[in-house]
Amino acid sequence: MSGFRICLTLISVLLCSLDVNCFNFDARLPIIKRGGHGTYFGFSVAEHIISQDKASVSLEDSWLLIGAPLDQNAQPNTNRSGALWQCPLTTLHTDCRQVITDGKRDIDNDNLIPPQKDELKDGQWLGVTVRTQGQGGKVLVCAHRYIRQAPDYRWGRGLCYTLTNQLELDEAVEPCKGRPTDRAHEQYGYCQAGTSGLLMEDNAVIGAPGPYTWRGAIYVQEVSDDFLGRDKTMYYSPHIDDQSPVDKYSYLGMAVTAANFFGNGIVYAAGAPRSNGTGQVILFTKKTAVTTMSTHMVLTGDMYTSNFGYELATADVNGDRLPDLIVGAPNYFDKTQGGAIYVYLNSKSPCTLTCSPPLKITGQPESRYGIAITNLGDINKDGYDDIAVGAPYDGQGAIYVYLGSKNGTIPEPSQEDTKDIQTAISMRLSYSIVQEAPKSLKPGSPLPRMDNYPILNQQQADKVFQATFLKDCGENDICESQLNIDANLDLPKSRSKDKLDTNRYDLMLGEYREIQLNVTVDNVLESAYEAELHIVHAPALSYIATVKGRCERFPEKMLVVCPLGNPLRRNRSVNILLRFEPLREVDDVSEVKFSLKAVTTSNIVEPQNEVILVANVIRKANLKLRGLWNSTLVEDYPRVKAVHIASHAKLFIPNPTVVVTSQPFDTQASAVTIAKPGGSIEQQATEAVPLWMILVAVVAGLLLLLLIAILFWKCGFFKRTRPDPTLSGNLEKHTDDFHDY
Repeated sequence: MSGFRICLTLISVLLCSLDVNCFNFDARLPIIKRGGHGTYFGFSVAEHIISQDKASVSLEDSWLLIGAPLDQNAQPNTNRSGALWQCPLTTLHTDCRQVITDGKRDIDNDNLIPPQKDELKDGQWLGVTVRTQGQGGKVLVCAHRYIRQAPDYRWGRGLCYTLTNQLELDEAVEPCKGRPTDRAHEQYGYCQAGTSGLLMEDNAVIGAPGPYTWRGAIYVQEVSDDFLGRDKTMYYSPHIDDQSPVDKYSYLGMAVTAANFFGNGIVYAAGAPRSNGTGQVILFTKKTAVTTMSTHMVLTGDMYTSNFGYELATADVNGDRLPDLIVGAPNYFDKTQGGAIYVYLNSKSPCTLTCSPPLKITGQPESRYGIAITNLGDINKDGYDDIAVGAPYDGQGAIYVYLGSKNGTIPEPSQEDTKDIQTAISMRLSYSIVQEAPKSLKPGSPLPRMDNYPILNQQQADKVFQATFLKDCGENDICESQLNIDANLDLPKSRSKDKLDTNRYDLMLGEYREIQLNVTVDNVLESAYEAELHIVHAPALSYIATVKGRCERFPEKMLVVCPLGNPLRRNRSVNILLRFEPLREVDDVSEVKFSLKAVTTSNIVEPQNEVILVANVIRKANLKLRGLWNSTLVEDYPRVKAVHIASHAKLFIPNPTVVVTSQPFDTQASAVTIAKPGGSIEQQATEAVPLWMILVAVVAGLLLLLLIAILFWKCGFFKRTRPDPTLSGNLEKHTDDFHDY
């Protein structure tokens, strides 16, 4: 993952005389600070002023505090444990210096020591949370993955540090230190304290979503400099089994905020984005010396898995001097929206935050709108707090600014990081004279001087004029661009007979799980402002993601929009590679189509027609035909020697939307069968024995006979004594054998 880049857009507040109030965030000249590659530099950011004197604050006193949770810490013997960086407001990109937090024994000793044996700081994510009390105040920085260990356990407790206004180490805060871990995650084994945090005037509020099987909890501890006189009680929300207002795996403490919501003291709000399936926000109150806080109110999201409560902020958006609550739900979604914020207006009535339904404002699809919310203060000086909402996946990322009003937050953003500089801005300037009405003249009084009562010329009291932006568009200030598209699919070219149709491809179902669209857009004339590539794809395809470039999809329109640059300058080109997936619906169509068009607010010279890419949907099937003739043909052909039976088969598909691209010899076949008369079917099937087999059998039989004869000869069969065939011979032999004569 590449390193994060942080841009701070300077706020320019223009206060005009008379009845005009105006403001603007200038996004064209941001202050940029860069961190190391893969360090998550910029995961959290806070603006800090090192000064006690509010009357004289210089630019040198203003700093950016930037968390880099995977950076290398200055503490010895640690690996990617995270770091806090202190960056001046300059135009340099790499002039930040690391704030010393870990390994410092005491304030007067600058030598850093390695972690203790029972500590594991590698990967502790220091900098996941960075908060400041403001000018002259302290700083809070947390590492929610800090681990305490021994040979038989490792517990993810979490750790926070408070720093002085001069960014010197003040003290360490470990809310879960010393708490029982006998049942591991079912108690305090994985607190993850510091996932969220807040610094108030005297108190630090720390979110810990891990206790008791990720029910979660928040902890409140006083951090004032009066160590001897301050309240040393560690307060916490109820979280032990049946005492908790939420179930397991609710992640209460993912976000925290606090304000005097009910008019009788500070109330602590904690987001539980997985509670109740929709997400909830729990509001707690505390009493001095009573460690367990009380649940006062529960707010519930309106969509399942929307992560309602992932982010929280407070602001007085309607100017009634009551704090209002803003809740983020970055996973809220439907076909046309993605992410939401809910603005709960406060009231002096007993119903407080629930007197009226919250105002819901939604973002673009899949933009994670609402993942970050902050109170900007009253940036246009109209008496109402204004807020900013982050949407990291809205194009290349966007921040929406919403103004407050007497009726609350205005739903339409007053400003976002816009790109339109082609259209001139119309301005209207109105004049009026504020003066006391002349008093009636009394008899005898002198005549007043008329110079004290000027009269306004109403013909000149109202003027409208236009302001144009400085553009790279030639002497006539009219941008004339020419955008050309070159596109192709990573599919084989179609086997169509029309050789001139080079934009047609073949999509073989089963062989391609996705389609890649490669597009290059060139600009050969003047700069093209707000240049975008619009891709309309077939309903049978689904956009997956980009391999190269960044695009945003609009599923309801089958549209994918890819920014090309603002501007896309002369003789520049942009290459974009996109991935699409065939859906089940592709089985019912004969082709899928892509329509590509490059658009810009500049004047296009010789506009190119829409580029159309077509992929034929091809279904490959291996077919095998078998036939069975169940007639003997004896009745029809009793006196013939043989019957020749000719068979012919052809593949036919009745669906007119399916186009068969196979050659004719692949879709039809013929066969000839010869039937001859004979006995039974079994006898007809018996074939004559070949002559060579007969000869071989005869020779083999003779050889076998010869072998048997040789064996008998060897055994003496042919040499045995033969008997005398006459009677006398038999008698003589008998006499010789048994008698002595």
